Amino acid sequence: MGSDKELWGEKVVSGDQSAVLEKESGHIYIPWWRRTYLVNREMQFRYARSALVVGAVTTFMSVALLLWAFWSFNIWQGQRLPTPVLVCLGAGLVINLCGVFFVTIVITHRVVGPMFNLLRQFSHVARGDFSAMARFREQDEMHYVARRFNEMVMMLRVRNDFVVGKVDEAIRALNTGDADAARTALSLILEMRKREVDAGSSENP
Repeated sequence: MGSDKELWGEKVVSGDQSAVLEKESGHIYIPWWRRTYLVNREMQFRYARSALVVGAVTTFMSVALLLWAFWSFNIWQGQRLPTPVLVCLGAGLVINLCGVFFVTIVITHRVVGPMFNLLRQFSHVARGDFSAMARFREQDEMHYVARRFNEMVMMLRVRNDFVVGKVDEAIRALNTGDADAARTALSLILEMRKREVDAGSSENP
């Protein structure tokens, strides 16, 4: 069995095909029973509370509109509603709020999970690990951000390999007393840096 790793705060086993199926597109499939839906409790609960307030208000408005319609057609004249009706209304309110809470957690998980993953990958890049790669599930949002992040990391990897190669070449040249070869290798690094600065200046006039 493969090694353990974390994606979106979820513990998965990379070698277990029932746990993670990586497709050619780079998307990750994680079965629902292995997912941790509360990745950032504070943020997700904040949105859930707002959704619950909206759900409660809309439910009460719907009940009020229904009672007004019954009153308008003389079906209900303001008398106390029977206990079974009140129980059904209360159960409907509870079911509605539970559904709103669950759906809010699931939807926010599709945004918060990728953000959590990106932050982890950024920390890897900050430590100099250019093998980092953002991999999102198919139903997640922010796929464009993941693609741009992966492109950025790939460019950094190529740049780092180029610089390290030229520095090694310069060191070997200096060890053999070939100052011209060392100067040429270092000048290529400076030239590359100058092109990057010029490109950045042209994009941000």
